Amino acid sequence: GLPSYSVCFSPHHDPDVSLKRVADAVTSAKSSVLFAIMEIGTGGGQLLDAIKALPTRPELYAFGTTQRLDGDLRVQKSGDPGTFIPFSYLSKHVPAPFKEEWSGGAGQVIHHKFVVTDFNGDNPLAFGGSSNLAKGGEHQNGDNLVCFADRDIATKYAIEAIKLVDHYRFRAVMETATDDKPLQ
Repeated sequence: GLPSYSVCFSPHHDPDVSLKRVADAVTSAKSSVLFAIMEIGTGGGQLLDAIKALPTRPELYAFGTTQRLDGDLRVQKSGDPGTFIPFSYLSKHVPAPFKEEWSGGAGQVIHHKFVVTDFNGDNPLAFGGSSNLAKGGEHQNGDNLVCFADRDIATKYAIEAIKLVDHYRFRAVMETATDDKPLQ
């Protein structure tokens, strides 16, 4: 009754022991790649290279969020290298009765780490766990990475990715909005 899954534990002498399967899933995706990961520039490796290359693949439904170490967030979609926005961008633009927005505080404000490929295709995969999905972490940290080959689980992860994108994309849109209409 369990879904099909595999688990990999780090650290490894070769980070590709765990990350190659995720990178291969991203580069061979046919319909979609959705993700929420930490700093896209930290740690390196073939998976982060594949994520960085997604804007060059407009044939995919590819969306995701990453957070830089300075707290700013990137909202990325196919055909767009991404927009960085401050976590607390809306704090200067929030209408009554809200007036104030949490600044995010110190450290990471989102700590999601997952990748979903082809959630709407024939072979959906969802990767998640404590792994930072970067070469440095797989080489140095004691983490886990789980791969679910299950449509129901992949769909749940896909919904979470889209919720994050919608939430933070709204902030990016508001950054370029005019004052013609109040924030609704």
